[in-house]
Amino acid sequence: MSYRIETQIAIDAPPERVWAVLADFPRYPDWNPFITEVIGPVREGASVRYRFEFPRGLRLRAVAKILRYEPAKELLWEAHFLSRKVFNGAHHFKVLPGGDGGTVFLHGELFSGFLSPLAWPLGRLLGPRVYNSLNISLRQRVGA
Repeated sequence: MSYRIETQIAIDAPPERVWAVLADFPRYPDWNPFITEVIGPVREGASVRYRFEFPRGLRLRAVAKILRYEPAKELLWEAHFLSRKVFNGAHHFKVLPGGDGGTVFLHGELFSGFLSPLAWPLGRLLGPRVYNSLNISLRQRVGA
C-alpha cells in the first residue's frame, strides 16, 4: 500500500531560474521552511543527508539517494527507514514550463512500506500544508 502527497504552484519565472534556487542545497537554510538542510552533492546517484521539519518543532534527519537529476526539469530522491519494505519515501520536485515563460512547480512524495499506514494520518493532516510552505517560499525566493 502506498500514500501520496501532491502539490503544485505557478511561479512567474523561467524554469532555469526556479531550478537554480532548487538545486542550490547549501542555501536551503536561507529560505526553506520544510527541508532546512541538505548536505551532499547535487547529482544523480549521490547520497545526501537532510533535515526536515514539521510544524510544532518536529525535526528529523534522514539520508537519501538521488535517483533522478535532470537539470531544470526534475529532482527525485528516496529515503527509507531500515529498508524500503519497512518505510520508504520517494520525494520529487518537478520544474515544468508554464505559460508566458513561467514555471509550474510540482512537489510531492510517495510513501510506501508496511509502516506507512501508521505515518499516513500525520502525512495527510500536515503534509499538504508543509509541502505548500516550501512551494510558496520557493516562489518568493525566486522573486516571482
